[in-house]
Parts: sequence; structure tokens; C-alpha cells
Amino acid sequence: MGKAGFQNSKGNISSASSFTDDNRILRTDTASSPTSIQQSGAFLGDDGTVIFPTANFTHMFFIDATLDSVSINQENIQYSRSESGTPTTQTAKFFVMREDANNRPGFIGAHSGDGASRAFTMTYLRSRGTWDSPTAVADGDTIGEYFFEAYDGANYIRGGVLNSIVQGTPSSNAMPLAFVFETTDVNIPLERARYHPDGTYTYGQVYTNPIIQFNTDGSAIFNQRNDSTGDLQARSANVDNMLFIDASEDCVAIGGSTATTTIAGTTYKDRLSVQLTGNTDRNSLVLYRRSSTGSPQRPPRLYGKRARGAGASDVQVQDNDCLLDITGLGFDGTDYGKAATILFEVDADTGAGDMPGRITFLTSADGSETPAEALRIDSLQSTIASGRVQEAKGTDVASGSLLTLDTDGNFFDVTGTTTIDYIAGTDWQAGSIVTLSFDDAVTVKHNTSALNGTTKPFLLAGSVDFSATADDNLTVRYDGTKWREIARTVI
Repeated sequence: MGKAGFQNSKGNISSASSFTDDNRILRTDTASSPTSIQQSGAFLGDDGTVIFPTANFTHMFFIDATLDSVSINQENIQYSRSESGTPTTQTAKFFVMREDANNRPGFIGAHSGDGASRAFTMTYLRSRGTWDSPTAVADGDTIGEYFFEAYDGANYIRGGVLNSIVQGTPSSNAMPLAFVFETTDVNIPLERARYHPDGTYTYGQVYTNPIIQFNTDGSAIFNQRNDSTGDLQARSANVDNMLFIDASEDCVAIGGSTATTTIAGTTYKDRLSVQLTGNTDRNSLVLYRRSSTGSPQRPPRLYGKRARGAGASDVQVQDNDCLLDITGLGFDGTDYGKAATILFEVDADTGAGDMPGRITFLTSADGSETPAEALRIDSLQSTIASGRVQEAKGTDVASGSLLTLDTDGNFFDVTGTTTIDYIAGTDWQAGSIVTLSFDDAVTVKHNTSALNGTTKPFLLAGSVDFSATADDNLTVRYDGTKWREIARTVI
């Protein structure tokens, strides 16, 4: 092992040629004169600078007495950096490490031990006051920062920052810290994301009004973006605007970016728009609910919810207020026109436990885009038709003791001459009206005794049988037990 010793210092050290015995303070060589820099030991300049060279690096360990800094493999620890386009000379205080061409990590922390909680640690300490008399930090104080800077050909430019900031009021055994991530493409870095003391994560330039906030319970909040539009966009594999929030119109679109519709020359905002393009066989909107087999009264529900009032409190609705409007629109070559509408409306005065309603069906006539009332079902369960009420012709039926009529109409041709005693009551409700048109001469019996619960006899005028001839008609109404004659046509 070589000898080590201290010597007095004199002279300045500026290059490897300055490493002489005159300013060597620590010898590690075995000869009176070193044969390489590596054997030279440590050197001290008149200004207090200390250098430990090696065979490959003249400043393997460098203590700059003027700048009060320590560096590894670096003598000059001042560099030019630019922020907001203004170059400044930056002095790296305390400690600098430099690595050039070799692919080696600049810093390694190593720890050995058997305990699971034992590891290499790096601690940032921050207080207000002084080291000898520290005082508590306050909300907004920065505890530690990592700066990421790169050379642009003239200066070092700061591109990213990781901060640890006090967010809240410190108290005994409680230090609310947030981690803040900053990046930039131009100018100075801006906040992009933040982990909050409570575990919440926000993404956006202003954490009090972020683009997205992820909460610890798994929920997420989408807010207006802080840019020129404020729009939010969620993409899928096939649709650029799978979810689009239009900040300027305060609207949401699914499957597109248009949140307005023009109807008869007037443009309306679509608070929620579901849009499909192309010929893909997809449902536009599906309401789905899974419930236990013992809960048949729990289907998916679609509500139209309405109240009066412009402030924070609801005001009761009044007679004729519309609660829900469902309208079918079609593009007419210029804009969209109304084809048909279903209105759910209040049908009388309202009160606590009292909400009378009606349903009104409206259709547009040929040459019009203004739906007019066609059918109304009011709060008395009365049905009022505005246009012509047309019954459908049902399937022809052969005569027989028991007529079983199809459910496809109310007017039936009866063929054959076999005597008729009954009409089956299955699938008919009380109040139903049926007209029988006879193609041949046939007898319809009056009040034949019922054979069973489904055979319903006729109650005919004058309590006598009806001997019909070809083209005669008989109209009867079902009362739930028998078919009562209300009219006949005899040719």
C-alpha cells in the first residue's frame, strides 16, 4: 500500500499541468514524483479549491471555493439557460454530476439489509425560519423540485418540472403535500397534472378547475378545458367524437361533434345528442336494467321531468304544461322538419298528490311540417280522435256454431250457411264492437245457453233469431258476457 501525506499548498489549479507537488495536499503514490494524474492524490489551490483527479478525469471530484459548490467530473458548474427567451447564467449550487459518452447511470443509491422496510432513501427537508430556529411551512410552500432541462443549441431550456407543494394547513403530525407535474412545448412549464393530499388526481393547467378529476371512490369529473374552446373529446377506435362536450353551446354529443339542430329555419341547442352515421346496424339508444325475477315492476324507465320556476326551488306545474315532447324529425333537403309528435301534458289543475295527465298524438299532413292533433287520451281515459276513425277488416271466417274471430280487425266476412250460436270471447274485452257481413243466407240464434266460459251467445233485437240473407250485416257489442245487437242491415 502506498504512503499518504499532507503538504502545504500554493499556486492555482487550472489544468492538469498545474497538478504539481507545490499544490498537492494528499499523496497516494509510492514514488517521490507521481507518474500519472491518478497517482497524484488531492490538490489545493490558493482560493481554497480542492481537486481529486483520476487517470481519466482531471476533475473527478471538484470543490469550488468561489461558488461554494461540489461537482463530480465537472469543473465549470455555471451554464447558460433560457426562460421566456431571456438567457441567464445559472450557477449550480451545492452538487453537480456530469456524464458524457458512457452509458452509465449518473447516480446510484445502494442499501443492504434483511428488513423489508429497509431501503436507500433520499430526503428533502424544508422549513421556514432558519436551520437553528425552524418554523412551520405554510400552504403553498414548495418542499422540493426536480427540473428537467435540455440544450437547444444556445441555452438549456426547462421542459419539465416535478414539484412537491404544501396544499392545505399543516398541523401536528399532518403535512398535506401534493405532487405537481409541469410540462411545456413553448415558453415556461405549466401545470398539467396533480396528485392531491386526499388521493384525488386532476389533469389540467389549473387544479381548482381541471379538465378531468379522478376521485378515490373511482368516480370522475369532467370540467371545462382551459383553452380557446373549452371542448372535451373522448375517442374510440372508430369514432373521433365518441363523447363530445361542446363548451360554447353547453351541450353533449355521443358519436359526433354537432350539438345543434336546425328545425324550420330555427337552430336549437341539443343538450344531449346521440348520432350514428353509415349503414351499420346499431341501436341509437337502449335502456337496459337487470333485476331479480321477483321484481317485474322494475323495468328500465324513461322520464320527462318538468317543474316551473327559474331559481333554485321548483314551482308546481299548471294545467296544459307540457312534461315531455317526443318528435320525429326528417331532413327535407334544407333543414329538419317535424313529421309527428307525442306530447305528455298536464290535463287539469295540480296539487299535492294530484297530477292529471293526457297524451296527445300529432301528425303533419302532406305538404306540411307542422304536426296537428290526431288523437288525444285525456285524464278521464277518454279517447278523442280528430280525424277519421277507420276499422280494419279482419280475416274471413266460416260459419259454425262457434265463431272464433281473429284479432286483426273488427269487420268480418262470414261464409257458409251453418247456424251460428256464439262468438268466442277470447282476446275480446268488454265494449268491443264487431260487425259480421254474411256472404250467404245463415241463421244467428238468440241467447243460446253458453256451453262454457269462452262461448258467448247473442242478445238479438226482439229476442228472436236473425235469419240473414246474403250481404246482410249484424253489428254487436261485447258486454263481457254476451254479444248485444246494436244495429243490423237487411238487404
